[in-house]
Amino acid sequence: MQNNSELLNVENFLILKSDEIFNFQINKDILFSQSPKSKITKNSILLNNKFFINVNQNEINSSGYRSDEFTKIHNGQHILFSGCSYTWGSGINKDKVWSKKVYDLISKNENCSGYFNLGIPGSSMLNQIADIFKYCKTYENPNVIFLNIPDPRRFYIYNKTLDIFHDGNYEMESLNIIKILNFQYYFLLDQYCNSNNIQLYCFSWNDQSKLFDKNNNNIINNFKNFYRLNIKENANHVFEYKSNNKGDDFSDTAADGIHLGTAHHDYWANFIYKKYKEYNDYSWD
Repeated sequence: MQNNSELLNVENFLILKSDEIFNFQINKDILFSQSPKSKITKNSILLNNKFFINVNQNEINSSGYRSDEFTKIHNGQHILFSGCSYTWGSGINKDKVWSKKVYDLISKNENCSGYFNLGIPGSSMLNQIADIFKYCKTYENPNVIFLNIPDPRRFYIYNKTLDIFHDGNYEMESLNIIKILNFQYYFLLDQYCNSNNIQLYCFSWNDQSKLFDKNNNNIINNFKNFYRLNIKENANHVFEYKSNNKGDDFSDTAADGIHLGTAHHDYWANFIYKKYKEYNDYSWD
């Protein structure tokens, strides 16, 4: 954990919530790369961290993502996933992560080119969208993007003494500035997808955030490709999942003891997969 005095807030407008720092260094060559690169390397010591329980080294590709190897050659439906630790799958076996479950559901009925996942623990919506653009530049535009965005207070922080960056989480007082950046980035992604015939499906595990409040201005909720979770439906689904999967010790809470568990991933997967089916007018079982 870095001392507050060493952390440079952006023109003092952003108020850092220091006890919620994701203390993983992000090198400048990652931030300024024109291709997507994760702060997590294949043989990183970070994989011994509690955030990476149930993650095997062979699940990490050469760019540091919990994903198949990225490629410029695509045969079949080209699907891309992005998000934070919930899309990475912290504390969750790979096959039970919402993104992999969606991929498996689609691939039962369509030929897909591979499971491509840009999820990174602790990342902000801004970093996620930037990585999507870098991926498109390097590995061609996907046909479909699924994006599970986090708490909007996330942003980069800078250690002036060491000249390094981290992912950080800021106090709610900073939301008025950060939500503008989130809106502008999402606007660019939405426009890019519309111009390139890319289907975009976005939701948030943190759907109670003020960023998605219908009474807020400049909100992601105004975009037709952002889908709000149904809280009551989510709760009912979790209850039914737990009743039908009594041997699953991580249905409520993941193996890391921090993140939501497999029952929630199952709901998210079914929720956004249903939107995909509805949009494409499919009648799969």
